Amino acid sequence: TQTAGTFSAGSTTLTFTSPFTLSGGIFNSTTGTFTVGGTWTHTAGGTFNHNNGTVVFTGNYLTLDVMTTETFNHLTFNGSGGSPYFDIATGDTLLALGTLSLTVGQVNIGTLEARGNVTVASTYGGGSATLLFSGSAVQTFDLTGATDKFMGPITVNKSGGKVALGSALVMPTYNRSFTVSGGTLDLNGYNFSQSYDTSQFFTVNSGGNLQLQGGETISIPSAIVLNSGSTVTYDGTAPSYTLKNYAYKNLTMNGGAESLFSLPASITGMTAVTIT
Repeated sequence: TQTAGTFSAGSTTLTFTSPFTLSGGIFNSTTGTFTVGGTWTHTAGGTFNHNNGTVVFTGNYLTLDVMTTETFNHLTFNGSGGSPYFDIATGDTLLALGTLSLTVGQVNIGTLEARGNVTVASTYGGGSATLLFSGSAVQTFDLTGATDKFMGPITVNKSGGKVALGSALVMPTYNRSFTVSGGTLDLNGYNFSQSYDTSQFFTVNSGGNLQLQGGETISIPSAIVLNSGSTVTYDGTAPSYTLKNYAYKNLTMNGGAESLFSLPASITGMTAVTIT
């Protein structure tokens, strides 16, 4: 517990097995690894500086409660014992500027905001927390060996750059939707599916871009929603593709010099078609 003053860890490896509570002063974390095995409470003042290090949450049945948003550099969830879970307080956001690693346990409620790469391990237990991709960097979302392990809603809302899949993605849970509100989601040649029921939606809003090569399988229980101002971009370089039978608003084809994109039986309602 810190209520006042300044703590600076330098490059020391820190391990806390008891709760971390910051209510005053300045906590300058380590440039190395800070392992926390207890609850995290930072709701009543004080400043946490990540110092470009890594915070690893371990332990079991932990609550993470912050002043709306807590900013980390690299952030890892690696629980232990039984079926570990981590509950982010309602309305709170944990922001990872570097790599977000979901390794063991469930992360529930709240929001995980990522501005760097996100890796999900086969040992991850899912959870209900929202995953928000933001910022302007190029990010990867890699679920190799864990394609159906992330179970919360996912939103891409970037000011630039893109989120590129590093594996297939399966969303297996009731009422968990994928929304692209800003920036680009690049399927990058990998398949995408929502496998529960029609409570799940895939929506691209104005300013959002869904990018795919053209050969990917997209399987969702309800029709993909392409709102006014949205874009779908095909960038495959194989000899031939058939466009998905969607209600496109803005359609861009940016494939190889000799790639052929064939139209489906019927396309209506498009605002613009761009061929580059």
